[in-house]
Amino acid sequence: MNIARGSIVNTADLIWALDHQIIAGAGLDVFEQEPSVPEGLQHRSNVSLLPHQGSATKETRLAMANLVIANLDAILQGKEVLTPVPGTRKV
Repeated sequence: MNIARGSIVNTADLIWALDHQIIAGAGLDVFEQEPSVPEGLQHRSNVSLLPHQGSATKETRLAMANLVIANLDAILQGKEVLTPVPGTRKV
């Protein structure tokens, strides 16, 4: 089960495990080298590939938009942003 970003799964190892029947199948909506889907995962009956739609609800998109606005408000007021990105410098 992959419940994180695509870079968590080593695609070459996944393909090898599928080829050698170490695992029965895989269902993925994120990939190691997004947005590219590796050829070795395509056209397999035991692999389901979907576009990532985890945030594709009206409620989630509205919450995302509101968070952007709140972060912009914080920046414009000289305050700390609500969701800083690690490794970036302060504005």
